[in-house]
Amino acid sequence: MMLTSLPERRKMIMDTVMRSIDELSPKSIMEGKTQDVSRFIAASRYSIFAVGKASVEMCKGLKRQIIGGAAKAICLSPLGYEDPEGFASFHGNHPYPGKESFSSSKVILNELLADNSQNLLFLLSGGASSLFEVPVEDITDQQYLELMKKLITADYPIDVINEVRCQLSRVKCGKMLRLTRYEKVKIMAISDVPGDDISIIGSNPFYPTARDVKIPDEIEKVVEAIRHSEDGDVRNMETLPDYSIILSGHIYSSKMLEEISTDSPKVNFGEVISGNVKDLAPYLMRLIRTRYSELKRPFWFTGHGESTANVTGDGRGGRNTYLSSLILKEAEKDEVFSFLSFATDGSDGNSGLAGFLVDEQIRDILDASTINEFIRNSNTGELAVKCGTGVRTGPTGNNVSDVILGYYGGRTDEDSLQ
Repeated sequence: MMLTSLPERRKMIMDTVMRSIDELSPKSIMEGKTQDVSRFIAASRYSIFAVGKASVEMCKGLKRQIIGGAAKAICLSPLGYEDPEGFASFHGNHPYPGKESFSSSKVILNELLADNSQNLLFLLSGGASSLFEVPVEDITDQQYLELMKKLITADYPIDVINEVRCQLSRVKCGKMLRLTRYEKVKIMAISDVPGDDISIIGSNPFYPTARDVKIPDEIEKVVEAIRHSEDGDVRNMETLPDYSIILSGHIYSSKMLEEISTDSPKVNFGEVISGNVKDLAPYLMRLIRTRYSELKRPFWFTGHGESTANVTGDGRGGRNTYLSSLILKEAEKDEVFSFLSFATDGSDGNSGLAGFLVDEQIRDILDASTINEFIRNSNTGELAVKCGTGVRTGPTGNNVSDVILGYYGGRTDEDSLQ
């Protein structure tokens, strides 16, 4: 059976990534939602609030007359992002809330509290959890920041981190529904969370979560020491906002697989990326091999989700370059494969890259001890650069889950591959 050659595979993967970045940009997606937005704001006094790592690009996708007709148009994005035209722009910190997040959020909260618009168009994307935050009065901004850093760097699950945020925030987890006076809120969200749960995205300020998560005892003690009174319950179900997930890891990965031009089978593993990358890499290789044994022929694959990784050094890297490096260790000497893990926002940790493309050629020139050294120093981004297959896209203005894209051609000594 004819295999896709290595140069051909590398080109197909890189071309697919770059096309997807353009076609699935938040700006393009929002431009396609103009009719939905127009119906929502028709014959009403309305405001717009956008927050998250994709907020600027989402704002750019709105028609100029829609922005100009808003009583308030507010955009909160990470430091260094540009200011979209027609919006009152604010900036905050990511991945941890800092002084800019706290100061911007307090101003925005007061603006929304004073707003007498009937309707609010709320544009939400990942990163909002650290950008929009006003802690309860019983905890200082610095104490809150230190607790968030502890939770995130210690690899606590997202539902635990979100529950702590819910308890210690004035604005998260639907609390803005209680504080503001809007008759209707329409949420248009870009999801970066498992299951695309609207209440979890950005610890959604305008949509309450079930909040039935058990916090580990060591964290519960900290939260108990900051007891505060709740200001009544969020509004009942009849007034919950209308919402739509306009872009997600599932949509992104599915579109990428469609872009691959091939006669080989295509397999979408779905939301397959989760847990620590050290456990994820062997699981993925087992999954890929099993599917090959079922198909009995080479195939292309994709998947999405969000993994975690422990930082053990001070090098350059992120969970995507880390995962690809571990795949190199898992791949056996006679396996034909390509594997890319990349961050759809273009920023994988502090690597300066979006991801790392690996294949059998790179596997053959690296030994396990070399890979282990880069991993131990949290320097897998540097490994990607040295291999010449680090994927650098620059900021994409997007923020869905991480995505994998690859090819598996079985083993070179199989009769079917001669």
